[in-house]
Amino acid sequence: MNRIHTSLLTFVIAIAGCGPAEKPAAAPHAGGNARAAIAERVAAPASVENLVALAQLLEQLGPDAIPAIAPTILNPGETLDAPRALVLLQFWIDHDARAAAAWISKSAPIAYRSLAMIPAIEKIAETDPAAAVLFVGRAGAADPRLLKPFVRGWVKSGKPGVEDWISNLGYGFKRQKALGAFFRAKIEKEGAPAAIAWLEARAGKEDGLYEEAFQRLTSELTYADPAAGTAWYDQHRDGPMGKGLMVSVIDAWVAVDGPAAMRWVSQQPEGEERNNAVLDGVRWWGIADIHGLKAWGREIGVDHLEPWFQPGLPIFARLYGADEPLEGIRWAEKITDEPTRLQTMSQIARQWYGSDPSAAEEWIARSPLSEPERALARTPRAPLEDPPGAAAPAADPMSPVN
Repeated sequence: MNRIHTSLLTFVIAIAGCGPAEKPAAAPHAGGNARAAIAERVAAPASVENLVALAQLLEQLGPDAIPAIAPTILNPGETLDAPRALVLLQFWIDHDARAAAAWISKSAPIAYRSLAMIPAIEKIAETDPAAAVLFVGRAGAADPRLLKPFVRGWVKSGKPGVEDWISNLGYGFKRQKALGAFFRAKIEKEGAPAAIAWLEARAGKEDGLYEEAFQRLTSELTYADPAAGTAWYDQHRDGPMGKGLMVSVIDAWVAVDGPAAMRWVSQQPEGEERNNAVLDGVRWWGIADIHGLKAWGREIGVDHLEPWFQPGLPIFARLYGADEPLEGIRWAEKITDEPTRLQTMSQIARQWYGSDPSAAEEWIARSPLSEPERALARTPRAPLEDPPGAAAPAADPMSPVN
């Protein structure tokens, strides 16, 4: 997977040759004319061709286009779709990221705000991390949605201090996100050995950062190069940080190459560590590429499963059963543990009953389920409700933090 960040505007211009986009006329340079030219372009029907044409127009207008961007986005009379709004904002970010971020964080429609702030923060941090902090927030108050682009940009800048800033986030979810972005950017910029050296230099310190970062580096090494991830695993599997390390490798690898990841985990020693890795690998592969996971299963065939896959089979069967209940049940029938097998069948049947009661009932009536399990399969799932007294969702101003 290509992990090099490419702006939306650059992408749109790059594909300009793929469709018959109409070339805009010679660009006007007066502000009012720029506004009229952009308005004419966004009034065209939404399509890839017209998106490309808007990008080409902006490139021809140059900085004269910037004063027209905010009124175009806010004008209720414009027929502006989200892709073209984001192209306008990306153009502004590319030319003046700090001014664009100041306007986006305060005035842009909520639907575009978070998406547009991500490239804006990264762009600002690449040259001035201190200025980007005003939008991200300091330490524990940092906006979790902006942590990754902020850290990526800071690492790209080459300016010192990002490691201390991450450390000051304190233990928890935010620091995990920041560490992931840090390692990924560092591997891209300086290579895996530099990321490994950074971590190893912190071994033995009492701040807990080494232990927290260890699993994260394992994942990022595997994302970047599965061979590097497995080499790191082989080096540390029997050491003090070995517990859970196989899970970190497999969770990242299935997003890159699911079949290769499963082949590797099948060759690991039997035991709880491998069982957990198989279970988690199926779960994360289903999230990253459900169609690839199902295709892999069909290629193997339901009658050719090997014992190592048993821990992942209940989730595997339910993933099939969500779309093809009978296929999911055929996989569930291969679960060797009887209580787990019957529970998985009941879960698939219950979901099936909610969408097609007559077909599900026909199977339930002749199934190996007990009467209580059959009754549960016929019980509709209750809709999710907010707990009593739950507060309304908080506003999302995304405004700069003082």
